[in-house]
Amino acid sequence: MEKNAPRCPVFLLYNTGYYMMHIGKVILKGIFNLIDDKTWREKKAVPFFLYCTYAVKLVFYLKLLRKPLHFEAIPPYKLRFFHYSIFLSLFEDMFLNDEYFVRLPKNPSIIDLGSEIGMSVCYFKSIYPEAKINAFEPDPESFRLLTDNVKNNNMKKVSLHNLAVANMKGRTSFFIDPVVDGSLTMSLSSSRQKRKVTVQVGLLSEYIKGPVDLLKIDIEGAELAVINNLVSSKKLSYINHMIIEYHHHIDPRINILSQLLTQLEKAGYGYQLRAKCTVPFQKQTYQDLLIYAYKEN
Repeated sequence: MEKNAPRCPVFLLYNTGYYMMHIGKVILKGIFNLIDDKTWREKKAVPFFLYCTYAVKLVFYLKLLRKPLHFEAIPPYKLRFFHYSIFLSLFEDMFLNDEYFVRLPKNPSIIDLGSEIGMSVCYFKSIYPEAKINAFEPDPESFRLLTDNVKNNNMKKVSLHNLAVANMKGRTSFFIDPVVDGSLTMSLSSSRQKRKVTVQVGLLSEYIKGPVDLLKIDIEGAELAVINNLVSSKKLSYINHMIIEYHHHIDPRINILSQLLTQLEKAGYGYQLRAKCTVPFQKQTYQDLLIYAYKEN
């Protein structure tokens, strides 16, 4: 675990006590929302009850019986994954908190960078069943589960690419967690993880042939490289909306957020920022930011 890693769901796998506290807070907040917020109740009652069910399973199987779970249903989908803790955290982010929600056309074109085992693909398909999705995942083991999940759930119009994206082509080093399969902190940056494997890397611009309704980016430090490639290839203008999970201070010596935002501003995008994970202020603290970018009309 990184020295300055934030206490957030991504890292809860490593801290059981904090994890249980976090789950309790989510459930209490959900109960209050059910009672007091009619709009939330109408939209989120089902995913909230699913979250509660998953939380009970987590405590009963993993903490009491010490029995791992590698399958779960998010109706109508059934998913395989490495760790139930990570599954629950991703479900909270996507299905309960709607961090990837954008209002799109009925049959949108979506590019998903950092698809992992397919939770994000599942989320997009649950909202837009007819979406055309290009899903990219460099980690060979995660890609294997991603392929199985898409195939076993008969997801149509989903193209899979076992590829990292950056501003170069060929083969490159990719750093994975030596202990946790499918870790959410795998990266092209050696600052993120320790075990090195070799993966194929390519240019996203070569996969964009027409308008893209949504580009989702969660690639642990290569965000600016992808945006720079899209700018230089004149493909950024093809994209209507972006959700960029920007990883600030993966290397605490480097501050480049302004460069990414400047590229978006020059290309005519507006944006909103959300601090996904925070800790009490410390110099050079690692932080996840969500950037919601959209074309200004």
